[in-house]
Amino acid sequence: MNEALFETFEDTASFSFLGANVFLYGLLCAGGVLVTLLLFAAMCKKARMTDGTVLVFGALALPIGLVVSRILFCLLDFGFHAVFSPRAAVSFWGGGYSMVGAIGGAALAAVLTAKNRKVSAAALLDILAVSFFAFIAFERIGESFTELMGRSRTLVEEVVKSPFFSETDGYDWKLKTYQFEYLTAFVLMFVCFCFYMKNRSLKGDTALLALLLFGATQTFWESLRFDSHMRRSFVDMQQILAAIMMAIPAVLFTLRRTAKEKKNLPLYIIIGVLALDVGGIVGIEFMIDRTETSRLLLYAMYALLLAAPCALSLINRKKALNA
Repeated sequence: MNEALFETFEDTASFSFLGANVFLYGLLCAGGVLVTLLLFAAMCKKARMTDGTVLVFGALALPIGLVVSRILFCLLDFGFHAVFSPRAAVSFWGGGYSMVGAIGGAALAAVLTAKNRKVSAAALLDILAVSFFAFIAFERIGESFTELMGRSRTLVEEVVKSPFFSETDGYDWKLKTYQFEYLTAFVLMFVCFCFYMKNRSLKGDTALLALLLFGATQTFWESLRFDSHMRRSFVDMQQILAAIMMAIPAVLFTLRRTAKEKKNLPLYIIIGVLALDVGGIVGIEFMIDRTETSRLLLYAMYALLLAAPCALSLINRKKALNA
């Protein structure tokens, strides 16, 4: 048994309070949960959800989110498999979680809450989609107080070797991916909130938009992250999960159009684009990992590949509404 799983990590900033170590990373995660619940409550009040909706969701979301996040990590982190045991799996205090699992757990809690309070699950998921970005942002900010999380592989491009974008240990430069990720989370929260306010009657669309945009952007950022979290060789399981998150709304928006127009061509096109994306991304990942090709050029191509299915699926959504 790897006893390090049950010891306090020394690579995370902390301070002493009443004789106990308080980790800044954990403190910011807790702050993210609080802000998310406050935003969720405010939006539920605005949407006139039934009494007790927020209370039930809060009681369900935290334990379900933790459990699902932990289970996904235990299943997909190959490094953890080497020391797996029931005791290690339930050692929640030792770290090891999946952000995608946390999102899935929160979504499950929202569906269960909707059933319990007899409200629309799609409407509640729309509210969760906007408010959960606060947790994502706070968690990424928390990564700045660790030494390993949210950093890239060693940089080779001179243009990004600056204190704002990156950091150095005196030998190598690494990109502060966590910084880009929390800024992305705040931007997506604003975009999804504006979309929600204009499209509140289209229940479920805000949740699908959030899933699409977060999946696409996180697929990109996961390529830059190199902290060995849920990774095997150059295959990042979090990245694969993020790509699946992007594909789900892309297909659903397109199915909506095909149902309205009675034509399957848009579905064949989006599936083809997603398939080309998979091949293109695998090829770019290989080039990033094994060649000396400019990283800026490769990541520009990466961004274009991810933008294509997003743009196409939003076009299909609009076509379905106008059909």
